[in-house]
Amino acid sequence: MYAEYNIHRNSIDIYTSAGYMLRIDCWEAEKNLKTTPGTEYALTSLGIDEPLEYTRLYLDGNLQMWVDAEDSLTLFQVRSGSFRNMKEEAILDNSAPPSYFG
Repeated sequence: MYAEYNIHRNSIDIYTSAGYMLRIDCWEAEKNLKTTPGTEYALTSLGIDEPLEYTRLYLDGNLQMWVDAEDSLTLFQVRSGSFRNMKEEAILDNSAPPSYFG
């Protein structure tokens, strides 16, 4: 099996060795999900970077559960670390210049 994100159709196209193709319309797959801007970005990234995983989640009916888990993880990460620790980590790993945080 091979899958890829089709940017022209906003879909995941899955090809099988038997010559079949399955197309999942991402707009239709996501239209009833309760998302945040962060999870919308995460879903897009999942579809582009891991189209087979996106397909598995969709076909199993688990996209909302995945979105909810992403939201919980983000909330946990923000609450578990102080702003000062996030600032120091960003500066140390060069993901943000020191002047970014003032």
